[in-house]
Amino acid sequence: DHVIRKVKILFYLEDASIKVVEPKVDNSGIAQGCLIGRQRIKLPDSIDFYDVTDFNIGESVVLYGRTFHIVDCDTFTRNFLRRLGIRVAEPLSMPSDPYLEIRNESNKIKSSRDLSPRDERFKKFIEYDKKILRFKGYWDDRSSQYGYLHLLQVRYFLSDDTLEVVEMPEYADEIGRYTLLKKIKLPKGSVSPHLPGQTDEHTVLNLAADFSSMLTDPLNCGRSQITYYTDKDLRLDYHPFPRPKTDYELSEDSLISINNKLRQLPPYNGFGTFEDSAVNCNILDPLLNPPVQSMRQFLQESGQGLDCRILRFNARRISEQDDSKQFHFCVSGKVWTAES
Repeated sequence: DHVIRKVKILFYLEDASIKVVEPKVDNSGIAQGCLIGRQRIKLPDSIDFYDVTDFNIGESVVLYGRTFHIVDCDTFTRNFLRRLGIRVAEPLSMPSDPYLEIRNESNKIKSSRDLSPRDERFKKFIEYDKKILRFKGYWDDRSSQYGYLHLLQVRYFLSDDTLEVVEMPEYADEIGRYTLLKKIKLPKGSVSPHLPGQTDEHTVLNLAADFSSMLTDPLNCGRSQITYYTDKDLRLDYHPFPRPKTDYELSEDSLISINNKLRQLPPYNGFGTFEDSAVNCNILDPLLNPPVQSMRQFLQESGQGLDCRILRFNARRISEQDDSKQFHFCVSGKVWTAES
């Protein structure tokens, strides 16, 4: 048994260097790629180097103990050799590889069989891995306290038919990124909790009381039938529930402009000044003060012990009253945030 390895021999005219590259074949089981790096190679048992006249169709060249048989060349090489007065033969047929023939025959036998559910999932994973359908949507949560209009991105993974709903990346930087739905297979409608074994792929039948003989049920009678969302259920302007009544167009710019508008402040309660009460209300606004901070920046600039990197200043209140000198304040500023 032997293996036929197909390679490309590159000869550089500028310095008479040679490079041998083997195209990669999936699941070949051998290391492929660049076999011989670009360099000048000497002829066997000689001090001379290989030249362009040493390469032709039907010839064999020995490079570092390996014999390469030349069977074809590209159009530029053929025309260049003919201009040098070298006769170029017609392309030769590539010999068949017995290893690939055995593999192709076994693959035909496997493809003719009925695939098991496990093989079906694996085949789907190989075909649709890293292929994701992305849709833009929204969630109107302004009816709740401190709620706002969420701009969402619905991601459907074709490899395993799972769904994920996250805040849109370009908009989540302002308010913090949230994951509304983790990557799961989303069932349709309301689904009650399942008993152990109801969602398994196979139903096991106990043929003996001592569990010495068991058999899988080919009909899966004990398995609960659950319908999940698929790629066919996702389409533009899709609403599984009654569509909310809105007085604005569903465009990205209009949704962002609505969220950027300041909310109406609650009535003034009479404590302090109106500006103080307004500041307290704005602090609780998640749009103006996102709760998410940069953990990487915190670890890099927070420091430890005495090197805590917090700027502290002594301060006192300036007032016309005489008791203002009794109050002393400490103003601290954190380097890694804009808080003070």
